[in-house]
Amino acid sequence: MKRIKDIHNVVERCLVDSPAARNSDSLLYYLVCTTMNPDVDTYKFRDCLLRQNELGLPKFESVRRARQKIQQYNELLRSSKEVMDKKYESWKAVREYVES
Repeated sequence: MKRIKDIHNVVERCLVDSPAARNSDSLLYYLVCTTMNPDVDTYKFRDCLLRQNELGLPKFESVRRARQKIQQYNELLRSSKEVMDKKYESWKAVREYVES
């Protein structure tokens, strides 16, 4: 549970400090990883993916879920309307795919 709270706190801090991260899960994930392990830029992408636990990096999905929860309760940290509209369209496409 402590790990989840740590990730939540780092995600929230990144959303506050970097408005661009509110619109990009990739940027947010990068900022969270560099916050949790400042040496992450010195590793190859492959190593970051395959050695996440060893490097103290959270799973992408954990960051995404924390972002989603934070943005649900704090409208000041939400994505722009354009990004929210794109996410909704993507969600509809996935739902249609799953139901077919």
